[in-house]
Amino acid sequence: MGTAATEELAAQGKTRRTADRQSAASTGWPRLMPVLIAAQYIGLSPWVLEQYIADGTLTVIRPPRPRTPKAMRPRRSKGRKPSPPVGEHLRRVLIDREDLERLVDEWRDRA
Repeated sequence: MGTAATEELAAQGKTRRTADRQSAASTGWPRLMPVLIAAQYIGLSPWVLEQYIADGTLTVIRPPRPRTPKAMRPRRSKGRKPSPPVGEHLRRVLIDREDLERLVDEWRDRA
């Protein structure tokens, strides 16, 4: 952003960070992303993001399992005993776009 754009934002009472978040929201990126899409968004490999998740640098969101009868019934397998659903949460791991932006801001502040 140039200085004219920054001055225009200041006149509207907005900061550059607010404008960046609003532009990210309007570009079509979802708020919650799986690891592969979050890696594309941030420009790193999925393995690096998984390392950040493992060491606690990046937090994840695990959606709760629905409480419907269909979701709670045991799964049927051919020739095997039915297995009950595992855990209170789904296995899907989602990352919040705002957490990714906060992480990049921390890197920017350190540099």
